[in-house]
Amino acid sequence: RWGSGDDVALLVLRRSPDVGSSHAPRLHQYIHQADPEGLSDARAIVRQALADWDMAEFADDAELVTGELLVNVLLHTEGGAVLTLEVLPEPVRRIRLSVQDRSSAWPRRRTPGETSTSGRGLLLL
Repeated sequence: RWGSGDDVALLVLRRSPDVGSSHAPRLHQYIHQADPEGLSDARAIVRQALADWDMAEFADDAELVTGELLVNVLLHTEGGAVLTLEVLPEPVRRIRLSVQDRSSAWPRRRTPGETSTSGRGLLLL
């Protein structure tokens, strides 16, 4: 008999997480140019976030990259930086670390001398 009160319907849906999904762990941190503790705080925050996300095996490399990118931004721009750390969705669990400066000017490519200790950062990135 159709239309009785005991009819049941079952709907099954499986959805892959989207990149940038709100379920993926994500961290945003602003580093002010004039804050002398900002750089060490940012490295510690990255290390702690990765430990909290059960990804501590990436902490040493992520902390090193964080420091290098932030030093570059803080030395060569005005206005501080925004650090973003996020976990990319499966199948391969990875992290994305980005540092964005607050400057509206384009980076200037330098031609460092053979013995220069700086000026290669943009080429490496």
